[in-house]
Amino acid sequence: MIDLFMNVSLSEGVPVSIMEAQSCGIPVIATRVGGMPDIVSDENGILLNPNVSPVEIASAIAGSWMIRSS
Repeated sequence: MIDLFMNVSLSEGVPVSIMEAQSCGIPVIATRVGGMPDIVSDENGILLNPNVSPVEIASAIAGSWMIRSS
């Protein structure tokens, strides 16, 4: 079982891997680059700034657990 899919890249098109995760109901954490804002929203994941820090990534992971638990 996969609880979370993460793609934190600096450059991206529209990643099929995120669409595949979403089709399985897996929440996504991704950076706000390329086409990711077109497919990741507050309803299915969390978008982070492109120059995200490790602390911000950890915070997003913790936040995703809270979203999934509610």
